[in-house]
Amino acid sequence: MKMNIFSVLNNLDDISFDETFSDLVGFTQDELETNFCDELQIIANNYKIDYDQLIDFIKKDYNGYNFGANHLLYNPWDIINFIQKRKFGYYWADTGIPGSISDFITEKTVDVKRIIENERKNKLAIDDIDLRVHNLNNLKLEVLFFYSGYLTIKNITRNQNYYLKFPNKETEIIMMKYFLGLSLKNNYNIDEWRSISNNLIQGIISHKEELYP
Repeated sequence: MKMNIFSVLNNLDDISFDETFSDLVGFTQDELETNFCDELQIIANNYKIDYDQLIDFIKKDYNGYNFGANHLLYNPWDIINFIQKRKFGYYWADTGIPGSISDFITEKTVDVKRIIENERKNKLAIDDIDLRVHNLNNLKLEVLFFYSGYLTIKNITRNQNYYLKFPNKETEIIMMKYFLGLSLKNNYNIDEWRSISNNLIQGIISHKEELYP
């Protein structure tokens, strides 16, 4: 993320979207299963499910980050806590909601609802200029969510438009339960969002029922 033209930070080599380094900030699927194979089998046994089922659940909750390459990454904080505690939990949320995002939403008129709706319709896009070089005084909420880990790259067009999505179920829940309420000052009827969040809600219920029959 570059600053204005006089900033010394512009002398740094920005590797944020360099495919060569795209797997530096998370665990790949191979790294997860190679380094934590024994621990994952123990957790699967604890939940009384087979190994492949456990991997599918982990993917839904913690996988999905993409920085421009073909592989998806796991949130390392989630994985480390999951392995240590040997149970599912929304560990990224436990680190605390960044105050900068909360302040941005409450101090400015921003529409989190629009972001959620566009993500559901595969229309949440931002161009290369806004994502890489921007004025902090005119920061777009999509960019803030992206750099805070609540949105990630879905695909990139030839015109360098970045289509964004929620990385996984955990970030989706935070967006629905916290940021949406903050944007609307908690003055909204969740039933109006049933058509939007139905897949998410059903996924959570099914996920928990399978783990705790």
